Amino acid sequence: ELDAEHGRAALRATLLELRKLLERSHAPGERTPLLVERETLALEQNSSLLLDLRIVEALSKHIGRGVDPPAGQEPEAWLAQLEQATRLARGPFLASFTLRDSPFFDDWTRQHREYWHLRVHQLFDALSRIYERAGDVERAIETVNRWLGFDPLQEEGYRRLMRLRFSLGDRAGALRAYSDCRDVLASGLQLEPEPETVALAKRIRHTAPLRSAEVRPPQTSPAQPPADLLDGPFLGRTAEFGALIERYEHAHAGQPQIVLLQGESGIGKTRLSTEFVRWAQAQGANVLACPR
Repeated sequence: ELDAEHGRAALRATLLELRKLLERSHAPGERTPLLVERETLALEQNSSLLLDLRIVEALSKHIGRGVDPPAGQEPEAWLAQLEQATRLARGPFLASFTLRDSPFFDDWTRQHREYWHLRVHQLFDALSRIYERAGDVERAIETVNRWLGFDPLQEEGYRRLMRLRFSLGDRAGALRAYSDCRDVLASGLQLEPEPETVALAKRIRHTAPLRSAEVRPPQTSPAQPPADLLDGPFLGRTAEFGALIERYEHAHAGQPQIVLLQGESGIGKTRLSTEFVRWAQAQGANVLACPR
């Protein structure tokens, strides 16, 4: 908002401070990644500087080919990278930044804002699905909540939150998510939820969850495992649970599937099948029998 002379002086002062900050993060004698020319201000492409946009773009490109880790990378490291990238997303690209009398810059900003918004959306979507497939519903819910914090108008995020809550037996929480979705869409876009979202809410209202969200007293009968054993964290069956979800997705796409669970007594077959049935019910599947 300054005249040309004062604007150039302010720019020079800002660039000086920026150079000092960048020099502190580099080894002595290392070239600063800041490139300044008469009409151009840029960062060196091959510098060692870590940029949040580079991290987000690299991961989103891989996710475009699938959510499995890149070849040779451990799943834990892959999850850590996705977690880091989603936590780097703190709002829209150049939020609230504009230049007076510069419609070209505003158009450029708008296009890039949409581009990076989609990239971050892919990361949250993938990370929440990975946790869901692993049976880690609590972390999936935490990820979806952060996703909705980043984009409160993301209706798919609300649907996933509804299904996750319902899979835990929390029908009230699932319906609260639907209510939040409806309120946000009405106030932000003057729109009603999509038919898919409305149908999911209706199904949740009229379907009794297989798991109760209430705390139940422990069972003492020797023939029945304690309730807290079945309702505790679901651990150690990530690969198997993911395989069941994959079979479900094939069946949902019209390819009939048969799955046989076998193994020694006490290794977790009942828990695995019970958790999967709960998950499938939350997706809208018709459950004909439930493991006991």
